[in-house]
Amino acid sequence: MQNKASQTIKKIKTWAQKSPVTFLIGLFFTIILAVPTGIQVYEMVNDYYHDSIGWKKYEQEIINKLAPTQTKDYFDSVLGEPITIEGGNKYTEAIYKRKDYWVQAVYDKNFRVQLMSIMVCSDDFKPEILETPLYKSVTLGKDTMKTVSAQVDKAHYSISGATAPTYFIDEVFGINPTKYQTVYFGTNDACPYDPQNILKKDFDYYWEKFNPVDKEIDTSDPKIDYFRSNMPINIIGFTAPHVKAEELTADYFFLGPDYTELRVLPGYNDAPRRY
Repeated sequence: MQNKASQTIKKIKTWAQKSPVTFLIGLFFTIILAVPTGIQVYEMVNDYYHDSIGWKKYEQEIINKLAPTQTKDYFDSVLGEPITIEGGNKYTEAIYKRKDYWVQAVYDKNFRVQLMSIMVCSDDFKPEILETPLYKSVTLGKDTMKTVSAQVDKAHYSISGATAPTYFIDEVFGINPTKYQTVYFGTNDACPYDPQNILKKDFDYYWEKFNPVDKEIDTSDPKIDYFRSNMPINIIGFTAPHVKAEELTADYFFLGPDYTELRVLPGYNDAPRRY
């Protein structure tokens, strides 16, 4: 093997000595042809890593780049093209589908994101939201509604009786401690929720307490406190500073994707809705 390699090297040297111009041209084209191949191999390996063993780290890095006040174009550059868009009077909602999670961006006429949310759909992916207006990190699929915030300014809870969405969203108003941003967190039934079947264990009680929609909720009630203490959140969202949450909710209110809209998309499975 070594003799064959030595002979090849000698032939190359002889070629370079006898025809240096031809040698340089051949070397140039060899390099030119080899570079794209090398780049393609790198891209293939990189894509495979992001799609397989490294996908959680990769998606966590993507989430870390997102924040309200950014432009809708920036969201597109990070997340890709939105899968759905819905327009309102003042605001437009874009929904992005990623691996095992969804991102919502509500933007104004200037394409400035005024509300964003992230919702996870798998027990296998529990991203940590490092930067929140609550001055602490929050882990989706792990932290409960109460561990995110014991204090709640408003509760948006509703149990569906038929095909309407079920959701349990706590709201903390945008005052100084929250960087003047309103924070929403809780559960959206577009993805699996209630792993401990809390609702099922005492369904009649919660049905009465949580309906009709946006009924005043007493979070100090022992059973509701138990509910908040044990219900892991699958969604969190926050507004841009000084944005009036009531303006966003007047245009429309639903934190994250609405399952009634997602269920018509190819590949979407509405079976995880349960209570």
